[in-house]
Amino acid sequence: MIERKIGLYGEHQQPAYGSNDLLLLEIAEGHIACMVKQSLTGQLIAFELFEINDEQGDWNNILYHTRAASQILARHFTNTHIYFNFAEAALIPADKLGTNAGEDFLNLLFGDFEASVFRYERIHDHPSTVCIYRIKQTLADAVGRNFLIVTSSHVYAKLMQEAGKHQHITNLLVAQVYHGHVNFLFRKAGQVHVLQTKYFKSDADLLYHLLNISQQLQVSPGAVTLFISGLFNAESDWMVHLRNSFGSVRLDEIRINGVLEKGLNMYPAYYLSPILKLVV
Repeated sequence: MIERKIGLYGEHQQPAYGSNDLLLLEIAEGHIACMVKQSLTGQLIAFELFEINDEQGDWNNILYHTRAASQILARHFTNTHIYFNFAEAALIPADKLGTNAGEDFLNLLFGDFEASVFRYERIHDHPSTVCIYRIKQTLADAVGRNFLIVTSSHVYAKLMQEAGKHQHITNLLVAQVYHGHVNFLFRKAGQVHVLQTKYFKSDADLLYHLLNISQQLQVSPGAVTLFISGLFNAESDWMVHLRNSFGSVRLDEIRINGVLEKGLNMYPAYYLSPILKLVV
């Protein structure tokens, strides 16, 4: 149900950090990433990635087994920042964030059939835009039981910031691939038109989603620059199709210096980029 895919702790097997260091988590349906950011240096000093296979979605059970398998979560932290990575999120103008307006909009998009907690986040460098999202009540309760002082964000807000680094590109597609789902942002003629999540079971599904979004917006893939990163193999056949379809395909890479540099270098620089960019 819970499998640790990566565990990096610097030179020593047991992580050496204190309660004042910041614990960062990314929680999604298919994975949980645990990271420790040292308070004095700002360096990433421990990293774990767990894959989740739980059809029941019992978050109490998931967090219990993750904590039992984690060397990071075995330690005590005063402050925790959680990035939620779920599809039930959207962008709205900040002036539309009135009483219940955000919740009503999410209910319109995704339905109103399960107990959930509504949250919103203002986006750095985009003061007129707000990211609204919701998480299951069971997950919110499990987080409250397992962690002390918690602040939270949604990965869509971070994706908006990443896209903002490429303002010179007219038609931009940024795709971040995870275990079983992909988040992508499409900016056409300088305006963000799509920011959403799609689920996939095969490389063919993933290829379809990336090409289909251009067709929906009536933009030729040959006129689009694609920045892509995440849990995939850049040497696979579907990447050949991507390169033959889009005008430009660039691997969105990140390199982390410090105590985890050697361990992270075992993976391509694009592979963990969406997760590691939550730290920097």
